[in-house]
Amino acid sequence: MGRLSAHLLGTLTILLDGKSLRGFESLKARALLVYLLLEHDVVHLRPHLATLLWPETEQSRALHNLRQALGNLRQVLGEPRRGPGRFLEVTRTTVRLKSGPHMYLDVDEFLRLVERGEAGGDAWVAHLERAVELYRGELLPGFTVPDSNPYEEWLRQWRERVYQRAVTALRLLSDYYEQAGLYDRSLAYARHLLYMSPWDEEEHRRIMRVLALSGQRALALAQFNECRRIDSYRATV
Repeated sequence: MGRLSAHLLGTLTILLDGKSLRGFESLKARALLVYLLLEHDVVHLRPHLATLLWPETEQSRALHNLRQALGNLRQVLGEPRRGPGRFLEVTRTTVRLKSGPHMYLDVDEFLRLVERGEAGGDAWVAHLERAVELYRGELLPGFTVPDSNPYEEWLRQWRERVYQRAVTALRLLSDYYEQAGLYDRSLAYARHLLYMSPWDEEEHRRIMRVLALSGQRALALAQFNECRRIDSYRATV
């Protein structure tokens, strides 16, 4: 009993045995769980977590807030109030979220698939295609802890890391299908890239090239004009 499934790409959905987690008493308690999920299996010192979430609060008060948030997390996760739990390992000085067969995190699977795809091998295309399917949007869209700059900076770095991995996967797939002469599939991934980076001239050029190769010269020209329109607009803002 007790399987934790966290989906953070394009959404924030955390399930325990298939049911949404409920009972968070504060945004900080939810933010703490998000942090522990992405940094799972790392032993975190309590003062670090307290400063991350309550950077402008005196440390003793911040540590008190952390104790309350941890107590709330234990309750939400169905953990015992004291002693070892299935997910949380809490001591007087440290906190760790334990991974294993009882926990699924879509970000972990996504990063692992991109790494396998980049490594090559017989199934590298399948790995990247599965990774792109998992990438339903940016990491934790709209999620923010506005009174904690350290947390926001940590989250920004994670978002950039995941975004760049998605870009890598999409570019590799678009290039592969272009070289294979499967232009419709190459265009699908190229357009996904352009949706993610509408200002990126490289992605406009990619679409123009594939359209031209596939004999769709009128559409390639239209894409060129669209790129020029966007450049002109950017020059005026």
